[in-house]
Amino acid sequence: MGYARELYTDNYYQNLYTKRTKNGPRPDQLVILSKIRWSGKTVLDIGCGCGEMLYFCLSRSANRVVGIDFSIAAINYAKQALRNNNSYELICNDALIALRSIKEKFDYVLMLDSIEHIPASEIDEILENVYRICKNILIVQTPYYSVYDDYEAQGFYNNETASDKLPETRGMHCTKYTKDTLIAKLLEHNFKTRDALHFRRCNA
Repeated sequence: MGYARELYTDNYYQNLYTKRTKNGPRPDQLVILSKIRWSGKTVLDIGCGCGEMLYFCLSRSANRVVGIDFSIAAINYAKQALRNNNSYELICNDALIALRSIKEKFDYVLMLDSIEHIPASEIDEILENVYRICKNILIVQTPYYSVYDDYEAQGFYNNETASDKLPETRGMHCTKYTKDTLIAKLLEHNFKTRDALHFRRCNA
């Protein structure tokens, strides 16, 4: 738990906060988010970072949002982003530990640019808990790769990208999914593909 925590520095999040609070979600993320009606809904964001997705959901009249991130720097920036709202909660903890203790159920669960940061050794228990607390749709966004890589287990990448070669970011993407391996993993946990990025919770 807390894999490669030392890489997620205040400087790392400061750069993200400056960029994303100015510009909001990226265009590709807006395409994903615009397909959902947020009004009156509850949302959990796993790996919420600087809170830009939570802010977006609240700006679209979500009833309540909750963000989880293991970085105190990220949580502090998220507090700044959400400071004019009062319908949010931020949890500074490892995702697995936080999810084990959450009893509340959510209409939507977000894992945008986060599932690739979760070790393969933890993903099954995380998805078990997501299934338990998700009432409707799990939204997942991750880069798709040509081969599956488990950096935690292997200690190397079969398919290196530019960021993998930099000491400050090497290992952040500890689990690299192909489209097929991600869909198969989510289906194992009763999330059926609605489209390429939205997965509907099925009855077990």
